[in-house]
Amino acid sequence: MRSLLLFPLLAASAMAKKLLYRNTFNSTDAISDWVAEGPVKATVSNNTLELAAPGDFVYWVPEVFPERIRITWEFSPIEEPGLAIFFFGAAAAKDGGSIFNKDLKPRNGSYPQYHSSD
Repeated sequence: MRSLLLFPLLAASAMAKKLLYRNTFNSTDAISDWVAEGPVKATVSNNTLELAAPGDFVYWVPEVFPERIRITWEFSPIEEPGLAIFFFGAAAAKDGGSIFNKDLKPRNGSYPQYHSSD
């Protein structure tokens, strides 16, 4: 089982220093619209998001951000292996539609599905 902790997440415009997104993880409502792919268990406690899974997973923040932003967060692996890869900028599928379109091939968190699939 892999587990990691994420503390409050902020996204701000690098140009105007305007706050674009903030998530304090103050309740499970804070992640109710996030999209899980793969066998991830997400829990929120004490303003902390804990993600745990026996294998690979992707956990999408369903926000579209402009270019040139600064994203900050605190991350702590709580067991090994503590590998985490963060993707930013996945706003649309190749055809311009949603990356969550049910007509796309199913994804389960396996890395090749995100760089070599539809």
